[in-house]
Amino acid sequence: MEKIKELNKIKVILSKAIEEYEQQKLNYELPIMLGVSENGKQNFADFVDLNQIITVGQTGSGKSMFQDAIIYTLCTIVPGTMKFFLVDMKKLVLGIYHELPLITPIIQNCEDYFVQMDLLIKEKDRRLKLSNLKKLPYIVVIIDTISDLTSFDKNRFETQLSNLLKDANKAKIHLLISDSRINSTTFSSKTLSIFPTKICFTTTTPESSKYIIGSDKGSLLKGEGDALLVIDKNEPPIRIQTPYVSDKELQTMTDKFKGGQRGRIKKPFRPYLRDLEDDRKYMKDNLNIWFRWILVFPGALITGILATYPLHWMISFLFNDDESVLGSIKYFSNIVFHNVGAEAVEYMIYPFVIAMVFVISAYKIAPKFKLRTATMLFYLYIFGWIVALTISIGGGSNDMRFAFSGRTVMALLGAVLGLVQCKKMSKVIE
Repeated sequence: MEKIKELNKIKVILSKAIEEYEQQKLNYELPIMLGVSENGKQNFADFVDLNQIITVGQTGSGKSMFQDAIIYTLCTIVPGTMKFFLVDMKKLVLGIYHELPLITPIIQNCEDYFVQMDLLIKEKDRRLKLSNLKKLPYIVVIIDTISDLTSFDKNRFETQLSNLLKDANKAKIHLLISDSRINSTTFSSKTLSIFPTKICFTTTTPESSKYIIGSDKGSLLKGEGDALLVIDKNEPPIRIQTPYVSDKELQTMTDKFKGGQRGRIKKPFRPYLRDLEDDRKYMKDNLNIWFRWILVFPGALITGILATYPLHWMISFLFNDDESVLGSIKYFSNIVFHNVGAEAVEYMIYPFVIAMVFVISAYKIAPKFKLRTATMLFYLYIFGWIVALTISIGGGSNDMRFAFSGRTVMALLGAVLGLVQCKKMSKVIE
């Protein structure tokens, strides 16, 4: 590496490289195409063996293309074996992949990242307790532009990263992080020490390259995917030309995932991290999931109605004139509801109880998207009451319109209280 050599300027077309991979009948768990070395050899690797990867280099040097190549290769060769955890702090690089099997929507701000990373760590810990991980999907984590995260809260970022990567490979979690800012603030010695595989694209200074891979030749690279690869820190860097994948190829690949059509993917995917469980159990319970969706509305409504029965008995008891040991309570209720009567009280309280229980039950019954489902039925319930109120205003006596208006207000209060409770129960940002 004393004098860096020129690689051929012919682009390494990823689709053709994948054809060669299939011809070689390689059987990697998470195959990725690293690039072509100076001797013309196609360098394929298993992400499982590489464990975790750091990529660095100045803007436009090929980092984003390499990320695209990894995602394209995985989704083309082994599309049914992994889910993605994507962090796109630039909001420009990974947005095309929102249709892929994600365990959380693509993260684009620091607050969401730290919340979801905590959940990912919990998922890792949960997996490590399982006796059999074979049928669980891999989780491929790609974080673009970590400097935004280290600037926001460096200590928390490094702590979470360290916690995640501890036995991450045993939990089938593999990570790639990337940035163009090469300094000790973005890539601390602690961070570098836990990433065995490093890929350096063109750097602005020799010092930047040496800091990451131990060689100052990164500044001599010609760009456009020209890179130095370090897999073994005791070995010198390997010069590679990373593969090229066109926007059209990426779009064709992602189109296969739209509308639930995931191309060659044979296994169903659960979309959000908060819903991650043993996928084997999820597949067995798939029929139960659909059944629960069907039951959301009628089940929540029936539950709300049933909740009024104990209320009816309690109110009837309080308004009963018979003597009992609870006569003082009855006496107090008669003072509070003087000349009102049990039926009038029930008439006003029932809408409140039904609405509150209806919204909470919808949250409980929904197999996933719980808060969204509860919110949707909240609006549906209120809309129904407003329609009924509008109809009552058009006809009937003033007393009837007044009473119905009061019931609508009670229904609104109950639904709001139920939705507030649902939000408290939800620990994940929708």
